[in-house]
Amino acid sequence: MTVSSVSTRKPRKTRTRKTSSTKKTSPLNTVTKLPVVMTEETKVEEKVVTPPVTRPAEPNISLEEYISDFKVRWKIHSYESGILWNQSVNLYNDQLKPAAIKAFDYVKSSYDKAFNEVSKEEDNK
Repeated sequence: MTVSSVSTRKPRKTRTRKTSSTKKTSPLNTVTKLPVVMTEETKVEEKVVTPPVTRPAEPNISLEEYISDFKVRWKIHSYESGILWNQSVNLYNDQLKPAAIKAFDYVKSSYDKAFNEVSKEEDNK
């Protein structure tokens, strides 16, 4: 190699960024103050007038009518309670019990499939 073949170039300058002496910052969370509007409510007191309760001088129905009315009401109550009980039993037998059995069988079979097949393979070896 000769000296003339070797280049005598200066190394290339790399570009440098100019930095400012002050940093520019922008607030991330800007808070804008909204005007506060206050309204004052006036309370209006409503007076409820209830007439005084006084006991009538004579009862409206006699004791016999009261007892017979109570017996009729009790029969109605017993009839409606029986209907409610029958509907509850039918709901349990027709809807809830089959769904619970189905869910139990599904969980049991999934568990057996996931964990008990490994033990069967070990027994076969």
